[in-house]
Amino acid sequence: PPAVLARLSRRGAAVHVIGRRQSTTDLPEYRHLKGVRGTLPDEVAEAKALDALILAVGRPRARQTPELRRRQQLLLPASKATLDERSRGMGGLQASCGEENLLAPEDELRYRGRCVLSHELSHTVMDHGLPPAVRTAIRLGWAAALSRGLWTRPDGTRAYAATSAGEYFAELSMWYWGTHGDFVDAKLRLPTAGPLGLARYDPGGFELVGQIWSGAHPLYAAEEGASCRLRPVRPDARPVSSAPAVEVELEVDNVGGDCDVDLRWVSEGGTLQAYGRVGAGAYHVQRTFAGHVWEVKAVRGDGRWCVSRFRVSRHPTSVVEAAGLGAPVVPPRPC
Repeated sequence: PPAVLARLSRRGAAVHVIGRRQSTTDLPEYRHLKGVRGTLPDEVAEAKALDALILAVGRPRARQTPELRRRQQLLLPASKATLDERSRGMGGLQASCGEENLLAPEDELRYRGRCVLSHELSHTVMDHGLPPAVRTAIRLGWAAALSRGLWTRPDGTRAYAATSAGEYFAELSMWYWGTHGDFVDAKLRLPTAGPLGLARYDPGGFELVGQIWSGAHPLYAAEEGASCRLRPVRPDARPVSSAPAVEVELEVDNVGGDCDVDLRWVSEGGTLQAYGRVGAGAYHVQRTFAGHVWEVKAVRGDGRWCVSRFRVSRHPTSVVEAAGLGAPVVPPRPC
């Protein structure tokens, strides 16, 4: 749908190809991780959860639990591996895949028969392009599949599609676009590759991803007019937040900005609460409520700053263009 494409374009989504003689950390967004082990947040969190499980039930008993085997299968040695050792393709705002997989997935040894691009691009579309209502539908579809025992093996371990709603969408998208993800039965190669195999094994999941990729999902219709660009309120008004009403999203778009901006919530009493910084060339989506007021402050290298306040609308997504803030203020010189 046009709204999804517009959101991806506005947020700076892209696809990067890793050359045959390159590695993942040759990409600019991952260069800082070259040679570093155990730094990806999801993997570190999984390793800590595994340690907590062993501590809670005791090591002898933990060895016998399906949950331990599931976590070990999910984690593998990834928490101690470098990014280049574990991956030739990533999701995020800039999806990536290896050149060899893009050209001939059947001949590629590492991910034989799998289209890495369809998996990683699915993460990009879900996390940065789909409206909140459709993301919720994916989470509900994932939960429904697990409740029916799908994507779970007889020994209690789970295929990769069962690990999270995001991986459910990404893995099923691989089947939908003609290849396959992590099999439930590797020996029999089930579900069989391609959309027909997915439709036979998980008809609900097949219908869900089909509606999302075709643009036919009914929740897309609710997104018509779902976003608006906010204008700053008058500086002399000094607005404060009203009582919480409808939960919505505030998108701070600093993709075209040349300096970082600080984001602060203005409470009903007028006090400021810091919510972090949005870097130049980046964007941030903040869950908030209609009627809430947010202050965006851009501090430039020469000491000047720009400050504007915005009142969030009742639209599902309110957008603030941080790069278009007002004229900078020159700080007073000390006497």
